[in-house]
Amino acid sequence: METVVYILKIVYCIVMVLLLFNVTIFVHEYGHFLLARWRGLQVDEFSIWFGPAIWQKRIGDVLFSLRSIPLGGYVKLPQLQPDDPIEGKSQTPKEQLPPIRPIDKIPTLFAGSVFNFLFAIVIATFLWIVGVPVDRSLIDTTVCYVAENSAESAAGLRAGDKIVAVGGNEVHDWIDIKIETALAPTAVVDVSVLRNGKTELLRITPSKNALGLREINADSKQSVIVGETIEGAPARVAGLKPGDRIVSVNRAKLRNLDHLVAIISASSDKSCEVRVDRDGRRLTFNITPKFNPDEKRGMIGIRFESDTILIHPTPIKQITAVILQMGRFIGAFFHHKETGVGVKDLAGQIGIVDHLYRAVASDIRLALYFLVLLNVNLAILNLLPLPVLDGGHIMFTLLEWIRKKPLNLRLMEGIQTAFVVLLLAFVVYVSFNDVKRLLLMRGIGSKPEPAATAPPSK
Repeated sequence: METVVYILKIVYCIVMVLLLFNVTIFVHEYGHFLLARWRGLQVDEFSIWFGPAIWQKRIGDVLFSLRSIPLGGYVKLPQLQPDDPIEGKSQTPKEQLPPIRPIDKIPTLFAGSVFNFLFAIVIATFLWIVGVPVDRSLIDTTVCYVAENSAESAAGLRAGDKIVAVGGNEVHDWIDIKIETALAPTAVVDVSVLRNGKTELLRITPSKNALGLREINADSKQSVIVGETIEGAPARVAGLKPGDRIVSVNRAKLRNLDHLVAIISASSDKSCEVRVDRDGRRLTFNITPKFNPDEKRGMIGIRFESDTILIHPTPIKQITAVILQMGRFIGAFFHHKETGVGVKDLAGQIGIVDHLYRAVASDIRLALYFLVLLNVNLAILNLLPLPVLDGGHIMFTLLEWIRKKPLNLRLMEGIQTAFVVLLLAFVVYVSFNDVKRLLLMRGIGSKPEPAATAPPSK
C-alpha cells in the first residue's frame, strides 16, 4: 500500500510541475498573441516548447503546436522579427507582408512580460488570502547553537543571540539571513544581534558551503516531530508514532533535525535512548539505528513533520522581495571575488523543475509561492536588450523608429542567428551546473527531510 501511495505521489508531483511550469510559458506567449491580434499583426504559429512537433492543430489561420524541447515557447510573428533557427521561416514571403508601425510592434513585444507580471500579482494575491505554510523555526532568528572554534564563535556569536540584521540589512527569518550572508559584497559581514535587550555588532568572516556560497555556521531552534515511521524500521518497531516530539537522544537535548541526524548517523547498531513528548506525556524508547549501506550511516526510519504556521505576505511585499533580490544578486555578481556568486549559480530549466518538484511534494502553496518569483524573473529578464529576447526586439524596433526606415534584414537575421547559438550554449552551461548542483545536494543532503514547509529559497 505504501508503495502505491508513493508512486501516486510521484505521478501527482510530475503532473503538477509540468502544469505549473507550462502555465508560466503559456501566459507569456498568450500576452504576445493577444496583443498581436489586437494590433493587427499576422500570427503564423503559437507554440509551447521548441523543436519537432509532438502535436499540431490549425485553428483559423494560426497553427497551435506542442513541441519536444521544453525550453520555452514562441508566437511566430513574421512582421515583427526576422527568421531564426528556432522558430523557422515564415510561409509568407516578406515582401507580401503589410508593413507594421513601431507603435504596433512595441506593445506586442512588451505584452509577454506584462502578462507574466500580472499573473504573479494574481498568484501573490491568492497566497495573501490563503496563506503560505512556514516552518516556525525559520521565523525565530534566535541562535540555538554555535560550533566551538568556528569563525562565528570567535567573532562573539553566542547561543541565545537574536540576529536582527546582516550586512546592514534587516532580516526577518533564516532565509533572509542566508541570502544576505551569501550576497554581501564584502568578505567580512556585519551581523547585528540582540543580546540582553541591547544591539551588538559582530564582524564575521563566513565560510563557504559545498555549493560555494557563504553562510553563517549557526543553528536555529527547530522542533523535531515524527511525521511517519517506515514499516519494519527501528523507529516503528520501538513504538514511535506520528506526532511524537523528540526532545533528546542519549540525554542530549536536541537543537534541531540536523542534530538528531548527526547523532543517529554515528550510532549504527548502538542502542540510543530517545525521549519524546506525546500528548503531554514524556516517554522514553530504546532504539538501535540500522546501518544503511546506500546512505553509509545509521538510520531509524522516520519521515519528519515540520512545526508550521501560516503567514500572509501582501502581494506588494512578495513581488518587491523578488525584485530586490534580483538587484542584490546582480550586486553580488559584480563582487564575485568576495561573494563567490557567479553565472554558475544561475538556475536553468532543470534547476527550476527540481525546485518546483520539491515544492509541490511539500505543499502546492509553496509551488505557487515559487511561481511568483519565476514569473517576476521571467518578466524582467525577457526585457533585457539582447537579440532573441523581447528586449532585443524592442531595441531593434526603437532603432527602426529613430531611423524612420527598416533595419537591414540580412544583418538582423545574422545577429539573431549568432545570439541563438550563444543562448543555446548558455543553456547547456547552466543545465550542466544544474545537474552538478543537484548531484552535490543529493550527496550532502541525504538525511531524511521534513515533510513540509518553508517557502522555497528566495
